[in-house]
Amino acid sequence: MGNFQLVVFFASICLFPALGAVPQPGTSMRDIRNLRHTFCSEHQEYSNNNICCLNCRAGEYVKFPCTKAGHKGTCEECTFGTFTEHANGLNQCFKCTHCRSDQEVVEHCTLTQDTQCKCKPGRFCHPEEACEVCKTCSRCKNDEEVLRNCTSTSDTECKRIQDQADPPSDAVITGVVCGGLLLISAAAVWFCMRRSCRTGKLNMSVVQTAC
Repeated sequence: MGNFQLVVFFASICLFPALGAVPQPGTSMRDIRNLRHTFCSEHQEYSNNNICCLNCRAGEYVKFPCTKAGHKGTCEECTFGTFTEHANGLNQCFKCTHCRSDQEVVEHCTLTQDTQCKCKPGRFCHPEEACEVCKTCSRCKNDEEVLRNCTSTSDTECKRIQDQADPPSDAVITGVVCGGLLLISAAAVWFCMRRSCRTGKLNMSVVQTAC
C-alpha cells in the first residue's frame, strides 16, 4: 500500500465511523470509494456491516440485521414492559417508565408509547421544568381568595381581597347629582303650579262676593 493509499485509509478511519462504514486493513481503493457512498436514509434505514437495512416498525426491534442492502432483516415485537416509539434499527426496546410515588398513571405503557404520568392531586410540576419531584400546591392566605385552582401542571393562583369597596366612579357621582337636581326642579315646578292654582281660586271667590 503506497503512501497516498495510507493517507486515504487513515483519513477514512476518522471520517466513516459515524456512518457505520469503517474500512478494514487490506481494503482496496475501490472499496474505500464505495464506502463513501454508504449513506443510509435517516429515519428509514440503519447501517450494518457497510450496508443499509430497512428499519423495523415502531413497537419492534432488530433481532437479526439484514445481510443484503435494502432488506429489513428479522424484526421482533417488543416484550411486555418495553417499547419503541418510532421505526428504528435498535437491537433492543426501551424499558417502560414507572411513575413515582408522588405521581399517578395517566396512560399505561404500550408497545409504541411510554407510560404517561402526572402529579397526584394536591401537587404540581411545571411542564417546562425538569419534574424530578412534584411540589405541594400553595394555599391562599386569609386575606386572599383563589383566582385559579392548582392543577397537575400549575400552582394555585391567589388574589388579595380588598379591604373596602372601590369608591364610586365619576360617572356614578355625576349621575346621582344630576338625578337629584332633576328631582328638586320637578318638585319646585309642582309646588309653584299648585300655589298658582290656589291663588287663582282665591281671587275668583273675592270677585263673586263683591258682586
